[in-house]
This record gives sequence, C-alpha cells and structure tokens, in this order.
Amino acid sequence: SVMPPARGPFKGTALERRAQTIMAAHGIPAPEREARLIPGRLWRFDFSWPDARLVLEMEGGTWSGGGHVRGGGYRENCEKYNAATLLGWRVLRATTDHVDAAHLIAWVLAGLGEAT
Repeated sequence: SVMPPARGPFKGTALERRAQTIMAAHGIPAPEREARLIPGRLWRFDFSWPDARLVLEMEGGTWSGGGHVRGGGYRENCEKYNAATLLGWRVLRATTDHVDAAHLIAWVLAGLGEAT
C-alpha cells in the first residue's frame, strides 16, 4: 500500500516528509513511522517495515553540523543502530543527498526484496 497518514498528519522533519513523499510516489509499501523497536529503550526509528525487518533512518544536518553528526548524538545513534542490528533489523541510513539522488528508492526497494 502507498503511505497514508498513520495517526493524523505526519509531523516529521522536512527531510522525513520529503523522503515519505518520494517513497509514496514510487509505490513503496507504507512503513511504520517513529516505531519503538528496541525493548527497554525509548529510541524511535524514522521508518520501519517489520515484515522485512528493515528500518530507514534519515540523517539530517550532515552538512550543517546537525545533532546526528555531533558528539553525543552520533554516539547515541551508533548505540541505537547497533542494538537494532543485533536484534536482526537491517538499518538503512540516508542523508538529504541520498534522497535527492534517488539512492533512497533503490536502497529501500532492495531492502524490501523488490527489483530495482
């Protein structure tokens, strides 16, 4: 299915909204948004497809020194991604450049097991 709003309007970051729009335009199945996948942790993942054990994290601020690329934020994200990987999730990460260059679509389709 194409991504309908799950619980009211999607209020993610501008990058997440752009990724959602592009994925929907390419017919990518609707992901869960902001899912808590790690027992005992409050971490949320931007997009997830539980049946495929696939998550997609949008990494904003890579050129502007955003929280994802600075000290504590980077460390915390490493812990989050490693915890997900150790639980059998496949973690995709994408920046603004990847969304705009269509890498995002190819990676998600490959992760979902669809032809690219």
